[in-house]
Amino acid sequence: MKIRFRILTLVCVLIFSLSGCAVISSSNNRSPEQEKNLNETISIYDKDENLITDIEHFGSITQTDDGFIYSKLSSNSTNQFYVMEYFHYIFSTDEHKRLGTIENWVYEATYDSFCKNNHTYMLITTGNAYNFDETENYLYDIDLLNNTMTGVMLENATSPYNSMTFFNDRVFIVTPGREMCFVSSYDIGDKSVSELREYYFDPDTNSGETIRHISSDDQCLYLLRLYMEGENQAKMYIDVFDLNLAHISSLDVTTEITANTLESEDKKNELRQLVSHFDVNNNFIYYENFSITRALFEIQNINLTDTEQVQSKQVFEASPALYKALSTSANNELSIFYEAYQNKIFVMDSVTRQINENSFYVKGLNYRITYMTYDSQGNALLFLDYIDPDSFETMPSKIYFVNISEIKNSTVGSSE
Repeated sequence: MKIRFRILTLVCVLIFSLSGCAVISSSNNRSPEQEKNLNETISIYDKDENLITDIEHFGSITQTDDGFIYSKLSSNSTNQFYVMEYFHYIFSTDEHKRLGTIENWVYEATYDSFCKNNHTYMLITTGNAYNFDETENYLYDIDLLNNTMTGVMLENATSPYNSMTFFNDRVFIVTPGREMCFVSSYDIGDKSVSELREYYFDPDTNSGETIRHISSDDQCLYLLRLYMEGENQAKMYIDVFDLNLAHISSLDVTTEITANTLESEDKKNELRQLVSHFDVNNNFIYYENFSITRALFEIQNINLTDTEQVQSKQVFEASPALYKALSTSANNELSIFYEAYQNKIFVMDSVTRQINENSFYVKGLNYRITYMTYDSQGNALLFLDYIDPDSFETMPSKIYFVNISEIKNSTVGSSE
């Protein structure tokens, strides 16, 4: 999908920005007409290949319990600043409801959007995509019943790489920067943001600590903390806090995270990378960074004291092609993973401790899964692209809306 170019460009700029380097992009040389043509039309089908709807969109698609939210580049966009329109599609009524517009849109942190009590929460960056000193980060609260979206600016946020989780009736947000990292909370009642903790990292000496991601369950809040003492001394910890935000323990999970990384130098480098997914689910820990490291392991007791040694085991060897499907529910007993372009889907039940491997194919066509989301009812959106392995011919992208229970080595468009 066409969003990838801008997101990949942004991630590259971000990585170099956080490492003290400058990047000059040629994307601003595109004409306004070219920018407006970045919208694409994509079709959504059910498992029987029946067309549900077509949408014209640019950017992300975020699933809700009754449909999905999608964005579209406005005709008012220029070659430097994007104007993004947001819509909510509802399956049962086949309606496309307009939610609002965001000017100077730069980036949406799709990896952490979630729904709670008929609200969807998104982290969105606005401003100048190629100069982070000219950007602002917002938490958007989308009211799905009243079809409105309200943004609250996050203080001290100097990069678009933010993460959040829902815990104890509040949204907790991590806003990292080159030197400072802040943990804040958003009160869903009065819609205010309060700063809770801050961390300092010295990029010149590669020393200090920063928070790479955040997760939670019904009882605890979990901060994934990177700690460094120089270039070659990096460790990763999970800091555990209770409902009152009292610190319980700090678990060293450096070995567990790098278990599938082969070379020692790679291990040190991989620990420093930005993290796209960090999920704690009933003592199962999933880690995924923007590089090649994936880890899925189980900790015997997540609420250890600092003096106790972590007892863990790897669930399976996670390849760099493994990704976690985005659950739009704030808490979900199911964790779903997929191998990009391999069409393998792994469904893990954190209660029964079982993992089922399945596959999903389009009959007669070389469509491959590139992205996946699912809601609290187990309904999934599977995003598929087509590239011919010989001619490299492409075909229009497709999205399928199916229930997880129906994905058992299934082939859509087939009576088998």
